[in-house]
Amino acid sequence: MLANRPTQVIAFAGGGKATGRTTLAVQTAISLARSRYRVILVDENSGPASAMGSLEIEDTGDLVDALIAGTPLEKIIWKVGPNLWIASAKRTAALLSVDSPKAMEIAATLMAPLESAANFVLIDSLVLDSGQLSLLSAQAHHMVVVVSATPDAITSAYTVIKRLVKERGRDGFHLAITHAHSHMEAATIYDNVRKTAQRYLKVRVDFLGSLPFPLPDNLSDIFLSCLPIISSNSATRYATTSGRKK
Repeated sequence: MLANRPTQVIAFAGGGKATGRTTLAVQTAISLARSRYRVILVDENSGPASAMGSLEIEDTGDLVDALIAGTPLEKIIWKVGPNLWIASAKRTAALLSVDSPKAMEIAATLMAPLESAANFVLIDSLVLDSGQLSLLSAQAHHMVVVVSATPDAITSAYTVIKRLVKERGRDGFHLAITHAHSHMEAATIYDNVRKTAQRYLKVRVDFLGSLPFPLPDNLSDIFLSCLPIISSNSATRYATTSGRKK
């Protein structure tokens, strides 16, 4: 069954501050690994609140070192536990912040061995100072926008989605809402984001779920049931196109 499922690349982007994005990415990786999927978690962030920091993994290398310094990937990708590995990509994200044919080539080169080694590649994405995501995150088959149920949640989520539509050509998103006081509150936030994105951007936003903290144990089931299987080739247009497709 696993052999017949194409590798899925999922990027987690934060719609605002303190959304719980990193926690969701880490716990989803752990849940999928416990379900016996091979998972590589790519961390574009730094500091104790990053994915590597929360897992207490020392950052001693970066994915881009495989190209710049010829460092073997096995010295960059650290095993966290059964079926779960993690790699730092904070310098990679900075390097791939500006679109260019060379940057796109680097992003594709770095992603290829990860996809061949795992069932799922999860990216805890960094929103750069320029307000965009790296080309590494842009290759993801699925883009999960994580939004905290706060008064500015709708504005924050829509801003992230709009930026990814205009700068990365994304045409589909999944919304995960955290810290909602009720399912009704989460449903209202989702409905407003969905309608606004459809009306002004002509893109689809699907509801991944309303996720409480602490997170539920069945995160892998949520992802497997909500995220459609997408061919590995389908992300090429995001990695090789700047701006929205005509």
